[in-house]
Amino acid sequence: MVGYTIVLLRYCVAWKQIREHKIPDQKIETRISIILPCRNESQNVMACLDAMAKLDFPHEQFEIILIDDQSDDNTRYLARSFFKANPSIEGHVIQLAETSQGGKKEAIAQGISVSRHPLIITTDADCLVPVTWLNSVVSYYEQTGAKMIAAPVSICHSNSFVQNIQELEMLGLQAVAGASIQLNEPVLCNGANLFFEKAAFLAVGGYSDNSEIKSGDDLFLLQKLRKKYPGEVKFLKAREAWIQTVPSSSTDEFVKQRKRWVSKVIYIPDATTIAVAFIVYLANLALIIDLALWVFLPDFNGSFLIIIFGGKVLTDFLFLHLATSFFRRGYLMRNFVLAELLYIVYVSIIGVLGNIAKYNWKGRLSERRLFVNNNS
Repeated sequence: MVGYTIVLLRYCVAWKQIREHKIPDQKIETRISIILPCRNESQNVMACLDAMAKLDFPHEQFEIILIDDQSDDNTRYLARSFFKANPSIEGHVIQLAETSQGGKKEAIAQGISVSRHPLIITTDADCLVPVTWLNSVVSYYEQTGAKMIAAPVSICHSNSFVQNIQELEMLGLQAVAGASIQLNEPVLCNGANLFFEKAAFLAVGGYSDNSEIKSGDDLFLLQKLRKKYPGEVKFLKAREAWIQTVPSSSTDEFVKQRKRWVSKVIYIPDATTIAVAFIVYLANLALIIDLALWVFLPDFNGSFLIIIFGGKVLTDFLFLHLATSFFRRGYLMRNFVLAELLYIVYVSIIGVLGNIAKYNWKGRLSERRLFVNNNS
């Protein structure tokens, strides 16, 4: 718990230190290739493309490359019809061969291989971008010259309690991403809103040394670029670049998604990332263990449980307050107490299941595996 408190307080300070970016009043020259990997996204892809069509950014300065990752639905046909109906937008639809391994990494790599512009942007088909998206990110890129820029992602707002809990968690994760990058100890980013130079991607070999791992396209690339280009990975703290993604629609989908997220951590070649993951996991697990001891052992000192739980609650509240305040979602803190209790339980469970159990994601089954050694 001491380690957990230190980590969170450092992140609080670092998050406050990140300067908010405002779009300058100047002409932007950089051209962009938007890489959009899709698998069975017929319900979302049109809304995603419609939002991109409304960007306040010159259409001649960006292209959209949609890669259909062996979809079983009509995703690619919908995308082709969209580009046909919007000739002012340069759009391409690529279909991964049925004989290929498939997966998000292969889809992104294929898109990058045919891209024509120097700045690559990856996002997902279940995301909605604001009209200011490209202006915000590209102006920040031209100011900083960063090799990679991680930008914020959140859940589309709704009145659902379950979705509000997801949104609160996601905003916390964005603050973790920003703070850790600010400390030059990056542990997190989101491939749904990620920008990097094409030349830098090729210079580190893309996903060549981790292509067999199903997930982690964002984190593996983050670590590779951070090591090759120290100080040139940035976090864009700007509401104008903040995109929204569709929340998990059911408990089953939520669990599958979180298992997929956790499954890649033990493969990340970075000691800091693994250390932070274990500190967070053990801090939550310790509370479950202490609660069990307090219930089943009459002589167990309950004040110890109260002290460590109180310390964690206060630290989490401060950190989430900073995150939600910046993103103007302070009302989400009304759900904090219940979210905290649920989070302690679900982290303790998902932390194990994500590393030993199979999960099915969009019709693909992961391989069952046990915890592995990370020699980095």
